[in-house]
Amino acid sequence: MPNKLNRILEKSNKIEKSIKGKNRTVTESEFHAHHRSKGTDHSHSHVKTVRLKKGFAADLEKETKKNADFRRVLYTGKFSQLVLMNLKPGEEIGVEVHGTVDQFFRFEEGEGMVIIDNVEHRVRDGIGVVVPSGARHNVLNTSSKTNLKLYTIYSPPEHQDKVVRHTKADALKKPEEYDGKPTE
Repeated sequence: MPNKLNRILEKSNKIEKSIKGKNRTVTESEFHAHHRSKGTDHSHSHVKTVRLKKGFAADLEKETKKNADFRRVLYTGKFSQLVLMNLKPGEEIGVEVHGTVDQFFRFEEGEGMVIIDNVEHRVRDGIGVVVPSGARHNVLNTSSKTNLKLYTIYSPPEHQDKVVRHTKADALKKPEEYDGKPTE
């Protein structure tokens, strides 16, 4: 494993060195700063500009367990979306069908059930479930005492980015569909 890690780091360093040369893609701010410093007209330049992306990284188990909101959208990409959820004892998401969205669930705390087209799957900490597009499904917290904490990945996105719904009632009162605007 250490040798593999060293090879990955070496490759990363080579890539970093190669972009420091003349033939590299630059960010828009670098491009404009360079031309301002030179006093040149860059309206017809052939330099490609890109917006660099940071992505998203987190301790998902920790974030999921501390989440107290019914639904909290953490990150939205062009083709997928990461959402934390918390179901109170006896609560359910509600029966739904996503015609063009696949959905992955990972359970971090509590006990419950996922029903996909009338097939029941018991869930608990560590269990993952995939719901294919077009399947009628529901997630239920079967406990009378403990919250069911999970995260879900929609592919493609289902909700507007960064939206938080503290309760299921809030989510039902203010439904929102994805508006095509990713996090970055």
